[in-house]
Amino acid sequence: MDEESSGGQSGQGSSAVGALCVADVRPETSQDGRSYTKINPQHYRSHPSGIECIDVIEHLSFNSGTAIKYLWRAGLKPGEETLDDLKKALWYVNREILRVSKELVSKKEES
Repeated sequence: MDEESSGGQSGQGSSAVGALCVADVRPETSQDGRSYTKINPQHYRSHPSGIECIDVIEHLSFNSGTAIKYLWRAGLKPGEETLDDLKKALWYVNREILRVSKELVSKKEES
């Protein structure tokens, strides 16, 4: 078993297994010259309020949070069409509607 899989540190300054060190996230450049990282790209950090998308969506259900994520980045992610992100958001909203509807039916049946 190597050091990383045993939970130890590798000789390259990496953190423990499952954790990500800031040094492991290297900035890249998008087609329009903006700098971003794969973990925290600019299209999730560019809201005029200064709030990051993750700070909002981590408090929501998976489907609701994912819908917000796609709405948040619509028109901002390099190489993605705005309409595609809007359709993805709608797909997750519809899925959340189905999930909540099923919960309501189950609760009615229990009472």
